[in-house]
Amino acid sequence: MRKNKRNILFIYCLLFIVSVIGAHIVHAQLPEMQPIIEEGIPEYYFDVVSFAAEDSGMSLLKFYSKVSYDELQFIQLGNQYRAEYEVSVVAFNIQGNQENGKIVKRSVAVGRFERTNSIMEFDLVEIEFPVTPGDYEILIELMDLDTKKTGYQKMDITVPDYNGASFQVSDILFTDTVAVDLNGGLTLEPNVLNNFGSDQKSLFLYYEIYNRLSIDSVSVVYEIQDLKEKVLRQESHYRVLEGAKTEDVIEISRNDLVSGQYRLVLEVGEEDAVIRRQKDFTIRWMGLPSVISDLDEAIEQLRYIAEGDEIKKMRNAEDEEKQRLFIAFWNSKDPTPGTRNNENMEEYYRRVQFANEAFGSQNNGWETDRGMVFITLGAPDEVERHPFDLDTYPYDIWYYYQWSTRFIFQSFSGYGELRLVNPEDFWDLTDRIR
Repeated sequence: MRKNKRNILFIYCLLFIVSVIGAHIVHAQLPEMQPIIEEGIPEYYFDVVSFAAEDSGMSLLKFYSKVSYDELQFIQLGNQYRAEYEVSVVAFNIQGNQENGKIVKRSVAVGRFERTNSIMEFDLVEIEFPVTPGDYEILIELMDLDTKKTGYQKMDITVPDYNGASFQVSDILFTDTVAVDLNGGLTLEPNVLNNFGSDQKSLFLYYEIYNRLSIDSVSVVYEIQDLKEKVLRQESHYRVLEGAKTEDVIEISRNDLVSGQYRLVLEVGEEDAVIRRQKDFTIRWMGLPSVISDLDEAIEQLRYIAEGDEIKKMRNAEDEEKQRLFIAFWNSKDPTPGTRNNENMEEYYRRVQFANEAFGSQNNGWETDRGMVFITLGAPDEVERHPFDLDTYPYDIWYYYQWSTRFIFQSFSGYGELRLVNPEDFWDLTDRIR
């Protein structure tokens, strides 16, 4: 189980780079869409939260993951179809040493072939292990045991010391359902995506209160904020405590919240003993890729393939009409109408996401010159990097062999964003291939 952190990160980066520069897939309507995610790598959603552990001085790290059946490789065995995969979760402390971790092997069996392609059925994985309070980097690997293809993800988390204070509050966990079992305990179905689906009227917020002060009740206040920290909703109540540990659930109604990204802020306590926790969530309409969390921003990001009048019309429309126009725009560019996926839309916004991660600094990555070229044309066939040449500022050269062209990006100040030196070649090419 023990793995060297640098080796894991090296493999992760190497696979990602190979996937970026690798396969070439051509779809209608958009020029040379080259996926930035290697085909067949299983995609999955996860959440990591912390709670108090029974062991003194320790906290409990809980990992939840949902894997849709469509992401797994099923093999027919008799009258069943079976898929097997493995999940590895490892916590590294700030020194880069492995604190703890666990590997879990999963098996999924279904009786009908059509269920193997279901995007609505998920296998839920729950993994937990104790860690000492502190800051951690969590590395997750999910491997399909038939294809051996592996999806890598990571996240940072700060684990509070739940034992060191007389009053504490756990992390927030969003759940789709909450039920009471025969023993009076709560049964939860973690949401994992932290996302309202288009058919969901509410989510449930679950958290725990740890009380060593013999307090009878506490004030609970929650706010929903937008990305500009504007408070859209605030509600409060008093919670009667049930001893050293109290489980609490709050139903969060969708109500008038439109598609977009939000932040939930929770404050629990009295006077000077108030604990604050927060967690982001999204509301996503059906038909939009999971990488889109803000429809208004997604509309602005159409500038490389949509006319200005089209974008302006979407921008000025009311919420439902805005969504309809956006979906209609992408339906006109769907290479496989009638199927569940619009490959061009998904690929376009994967490129936007990659551009933000790879090229963002002073500006959003998708707004930079390299972001523009990458989103429009896909990954280059070859990249020459010249960061330290004498007598010249840093520059890159991107080669696209299929069009017998190259693009030069250079810093004109010696630092900061690389700008496209030959934009006229880019516009001539895009006019020619559309």
